[in-house]
Amino acid sequence: MKSHHKILIVDDNPTNVEILEEILEEYDLRSASNGEDALEIAKTYLPDIILLDIMMPGMDGYEVCRQIRGLQGLRYTKVIMVSAKAMLSERLQGYEVGADDYITKPFDEELLAAKIRVYLRLKSVEEVDKLKGDFLMLMSHEAYTPLTSIIWPVETLIEDKDIDEAERQKWLRMIHDGAKRLNSLFDNVIMLCALKSGKFDFHFENADLCSAIRDARERVMGLANDKKISVSTDLPSPTICRHDRKQITRVFETILDNAIRHGHAETDVVVAMHETDDAVNVSIQNSGKGIDPDYFPHIFNEFSETHMKIHAEGRGLSLAVAYQLIISHNGGINVENQEFKTIFSVVIPKDPGHADMPAESMFLD
Repeated sequence: MKSHHKILIVDDNPTNVEILEEILEEYDLRSASNGEDALEIAKTYLPDIILLDIMMPGMDGYEVCRQIRGLQGLRYTKVIMVSAKAMLSERLQGYEVGADDYITKPFDEELLAAKIRVYLRLKSVEEVDKLKGDFLMLMSHEAYTPLTSIIWPVETLIEDKDIDEAERQKWLRMIHDGAKRLNSLFDNVIMLCALKSGKFDFHFENADLCSAIRDARERVMGLANDKKISVSTDLPSPTICRHDRKQITRVFETILDNAIRHGHAETDVVVAMHETDDAVNVSIQNSGKGIDPDYFPHIFNEFSETHMKIHAEGRGLSLAVAYQLIISHNGGINVENQEFKTIFSVVIPKDPGHADMPAESMFLD
């Protein structure tokens, strides 16, 4: 029963790596045999926890830890230093460079497992607290526009008793649009907090994934028609996998909406599916100028200060929600820019392995 939590093991001794992999087999694991490789893997893998050996050839664990603490994307990653050394001076040096804890070899399996659970919980709490703080900052900067689009038209409708029907409809549409933007913003933030704290209640069932994708397509066709973009699907229905149908539909609606908004008029958005023994791979491709290179590394982040307008309209946060929903299914989501097109790739396992587990256990155990 695999957890979606990611742990990076860094040790130049293959035997130590094998031991840790056996103890922590329930988690998503990667390993590196030196500090340089560990840093490169960590930048893209974004582990929740790094088990970091101190004594390695080349860059030692202290320097690796120091550099990790300088990487924005690893701000909440927990670093547990691992060494046969038990002297206080070594521990203090580890804490000085940013380590969260320290364990000694040989490993006590129960102690290690307990520390892993504790630090996963702590990381979750810190991320949720940061999310709440970012949300308050976002509201202070960007909520005024949708609020103004509600308050001003309402005041106009109240004060102008002789407004004609066409003008009244214009103001009502403005009110409705502003309310929808605020509702989308609140809904995404509340859902992200629930997902990151492990309190979201999933409802898994064996169902046809193609049906969920078709529902998502129907929900975005109004926008597609407005932009004169066609949405074509190549889906070998039925494709049965165990998933939360409502939330997976939401994921594909979000990705399709993004593809349509950033696609060129009178082009195609193409949805294709490839099935393996264990998983379903879905790609969504559009024709357009691609994703802004400055925004690309942050596309699945909750907040990016340089793209507050996107987030205020709910779309940036929607991609962050989609990412969290997919990894909660023990799947993966990726995006790549190619010349004049963008491709989102989603992998959903046929059995996520935790469908019958309580929501808290899925995230914390």
